[in-house]
Formats: sequence, C-alpha cells, structure tokens
Amino acid sequence: PKLAGRIAMFARINAAAVQQENAVSVMQIDMLALGVQQTQLDNVSMQATLVIGFALGMWGGETLGPIVEDESGTCIYKSAEHMVVGALFFVCVAACVSCCFITVTLASYVKQASQRAALLKSTSAAVANTRRHIHRIYDYFMCSVVLFLVSAVLLIWLYLGLPRRISYVKDPTGRISELLTPLDDGTYTIECLDIFSAADNAMRDWYSFVVALLNTAVVLSMGVWGLFEFRMVKHTYDTRELLAWYHMYSAKLQSKQANLKTRGGFEGSDGGLLDHEYHEHESDEDSTTGDAANDAANAPADKERKAKLAQKRRDQRATRMTRDWGLFNWGLHD
Repeated sequence: PKLAGRIAMFARINAAAVQQENAVSVMQIDMLALGVQQTQLDNVSMQATLVIGFALGMWGGETLGPIVEDESGTCIYKSAEHMVVGALFFVCVAACVSCCFITVTLASYVKQASQRAALLKSTSAAVANTRRHIHRIYDYFMCSVVLFLVSAVLLIWLYLGLPRRISYVKDPTGRISELLTPLDDGTYTIECLDIFSAADNAMRDWYSFVVALLNTAVVLSMGVWGLFEFRMVKHTYDTRELLAWYHMYSAKLQSKQANLKTRGGFEGSDGGLLDHEYHEHESDEDSTTGDAANDAANAPADKERKAKLAQKRRDQRATRMTRDWGLFNWGLHD
C-alpha cells in the first residue's frame, strides 16, 4: 500500500509538472504572437502618420493657393465641373486625415491595452482580442490610403484635366476686358471669375462657405465616430468582457475543429467559423423530481446552477453587442 501510494503521488507530481510546462510553453508562444502584433501596430501607426503629413501637404499654401485664388487659371470657381471636383477634393482630404487619426489613436491604445491584458488577465485572450482589432485598424488605414489616392487623382484633374480657361459670353467691353483673352475666331475666354461682377463674388463666397461647412462636418463626424470606436475597443479589454468573449471564441474554435473532423472539413458559407451559439432557456433546466428530502438537499446546487446560467446569458448578450457594433466586421471569424 505504501509503494502504491508513493507511485500515485509521483504520478500526480509528474502530471502537474507536465501541465505547468505546457502552460508555460503556451504562454511563451502567446507572448511571441503578441510581439508580432505589437510590430504590426507600430508599422501601421507610422504609416498612418506619414499619410497624415502627405495629406496635410495638399492643404498647404503651394497647393491650396492656386485653386482658391479667384484670378488663377486653376481656380475651382470657374464652372460647375471645377466646383464639384474641388468639393470632392477637400472632402476626401478631410476624410483621409480623420481616418489616419483614428488609426493612430486605436493602434496606440490597443498596443498598451494588449500588453496590460496579457500581463494581468490572460495572454491567450489578449492575443485573440488584439488580432480582431488589428483587422479593424487596418481597415481604417486602407480607407485612408484609398482616400489619399483619390485626392491625388482629383488634384491632377484640377490642375491638368479640367479646362484652364472657360468661354466668356457676356459683354466684353469695360473693365472686364483686362481679364479676357480674345481668340482668332472672335470669341473671348477668361481664366476664372469676373471679379467686377457682384453675382460672381457672391457665388464664390457661397461656394467657399459650403465647402468649409462640408469639411467641418466630415472632421467632426469622424471625430465622434472615432470616439465611439475608442470607447468600444476600450470596453473589449475589460476583464469580464474580455474573458466572456474569449470563452465564446474558444468554443467556436472547438466547434470548427469538430466539424472539420466529423464533416470532412465543412465550414460556414463565409469560410469562417460557424456562428452557432447556445442559448439557455428555462426548459433546459433539470426536470427530474424526487421526494422532499432530495429536493431540499439539491436546492443549493440548483440555485448555484441557475445563477451560473443567468450570468452566462448576460455575458453572451454583452459579447454579441460588442461583436456586432460598428460599421465593418470586427474580424471575429478571422
């Protein structure tokens, strides 16, 4: 009996040692993965900062001056086409800068929040949660790059694609003749506005006000949207929310692996995890009956089980709200 007891004790000790080694190995792998994610966040943050500089350069004096000067050949007031392209240019630049600021802000917060979550909560949960936010951050960065390229194309059209001079069909006599260029076919052209016309000056002021209002609305709306994004990302790193989401995420991974084994590699129609969740109902509870003594003995266990089921339902509702919030996919299935 003593030998059997010692053997059992050594077996338990060896099993505990193996389990601890496996846990340490998993933690080391997770920390390496977190290091890779930190590098990705640093890269996207630096690239977004560079795009901010280039985009603000489009609002600089060398670019902005000629297109808003009402006597310049590249002004945006001379025709409806010029005004539409000019308004789109300003809006795209404003949206590009706003997306870059959201990218930098989210990347900076996710970097430090993931490190804190890995050290104080769970390395595996921190890595999985950071992975889905990286996809989100890269979506914003790609939007900013696309907007920057569209702004560059619109700027080329403003300087080269659209006519530099437009036809002038009004009376060419008077002070306006100083601004006109006569052609060999007897017609006249003008570079931009008739600066002596009260109507043209009013139209320029009205258009400038509308463009400024559009840019202000874009910046403010993107700022509010970025604030909501930041608050939601911050919420996902709360201890309770993080662990509840990771519990569901792990369950879906296990469900996917089981489906791959039993159904020959079947996945959902989107190529990701099957989106099936277990929802507890009152009918799921144990319906067995017994005598009064057994019921009294099982009452504390039933009460504890009901409390756990209620807590799990609340966690699932909170996690689904976090997952489904936002304009784009949070990358839960990635």
